[in-house]
Amino acid sequence: DGITLALLAAAGVQSRTFVEIGSVQSGGNSAVLALDLGWSGLMVEAHRPHARKLRTLMGANPKVTVLCERVSSAGLNAMLKAQDLKGEIDFMSIDIDSIDYWLLDALKQVSPRVLVMEYNAHFGPRRAVTLPDAVILDGTATDPEGQPLTVTWTQKTGPGTVVFVEHCRVPQPALTSDTFLS
Repeated sequence: DGITLALLAAAGVQSRTFVEIGSVQSGGNSAVLALDLGWSGLMVEAHRPHARKLRTLMGANPKVTVLCERVSSAGLNAMLKAQDLKGEIDFMSIDIDSIDYWLLDALKQVSPRVLVMEYNAHFGPRRAVTLPDAVILDGTATDPEGQPLTVTWTQKTGPGTVVFVEHCRVPQPALTSDTFLS
């Protein structure tokens, strides 16, 4: 928190607005801004139990919106626009341990004065590793009468395994662009 506050002091605070992608249940790097300083902002967490706890915690600040959503590079800007976030904001943190680089590369809707991008220390200090951007599949379908259908996926090719994450709206697999499903 001290480093974040020092960076903000050096950059100058204008809007008292933040975006936190990968908030976990504590509010991540923006918790002090939301809870102690009363800033406005958006916290996004894909894991439903964490998002539930985060909503309870952030209930103390009505200027904070908590979304339970899996963020993609293709949907990032639309998500920010839907929350009426645009232009310069004071602080943004991206920490989802996967497609962080691709989110930053796609970011157009906001311009953070201070940006925190965490890295995965498991790769070690000498390796620069960028995971491929993820493909997001919508696992919902309905029959002609509008009744829900069951959708199953099978990995046919590609590296590693397909990981299905618990999503807040619809379970969706996290896949690389090198993965072929049928």
